Amino acid sequence: MDELLRGAKNGPLDILFVNTPVFDYKNDAEKTFTTAPFGLGILATISKNNGYNVALLDAAAETMGIKKIAHVVNTKLPRILGINISSIKYILVKKLLKLIDARVIVVAGGAHATLEPARILKENKNIKL
Repeated sequence: MDELLRGAKNGPLDILFVNTPVFDYKNDAEKTFTTAPFGLGILATISKNNGYNVALLDAAAETMGIKKIAHVVNTKLPRILGINISSIKYILVKKLLKLIDARVIVVAGGAHATLEPARILKENKNIKL
């Protein structure tokens, strides 16, 4: 599992940034086109440069399903989970968030989070924008 996390040091994880997938992949044989998570990478770098233990999980590139993503998050138990939400990913992210341990603070960004903040906060009680 640690091989999936980019940038983490030993010890408790402060922030885990997750590039959420568009599809709920059922197996690793399914592949699709994805783009690099530049925004999350910038946030991870800034956080690391300010002393936080951070990691980046590119779940889209790894073709991970939501159960596998939730397992990684709930096993690592970061203080903060940073996720990106585009409109095409929103339904899947809602399902993912229901599987995340309530002790994890979820912070969301991205196009859908920017355009529909009231709806996202209403439908996901454990999320911050």
